[in-house]
Amino acid sequence: MKKKIITLSIIILVFIGIILTVCGINGLFTKAIAPKETVRFVCDAFFVAGVLYACIGGLIWASGEGAFDGIGYVMATWKHSIFHNTRDWKKKESYQEYKERRAEKKKEKRVNEVVIIGGSSIVIAAILLLVYNFAF
Repeated sequence: MKKKIITLSIIILVFIGIILTVCGINGLFTKAIAPKETVRFVCDAFFVAGVLYACIGGLIWASGEGAFDGIGYVMATWKHSIFHNTRDWKKKESYQEYKERRAEKKKEKRVNEVVIIGGSSIVIAAILLLVYNFAF
């Protein structure tokens, strides 16, 4: 539980850092900006952070489903042949056995917090876009 809280705290801090960075790049903290432009810059910041987090979350999900198992198998085989100085090229484990072993490790399905935060951020950006278009 403690590890999950620390991980979630880091995810949220990086998310806030991305938002503040995008706002800072647009000069939100250093210039006097009209309220309409302030809403636009904050909308941009939430959208950028949301898309980044949604993409990273998608990669995490794809990895959990085994999309990168082939790359992992090739790298593990290559590492074994290089660092154990074996020249026999006989595979110690077939690809099917490797996939089954990896699947056993990933039995539990978990909610991807990064996707939830990214999706929520995109929804907030959409709301801010509506405010930008219709309130001013």
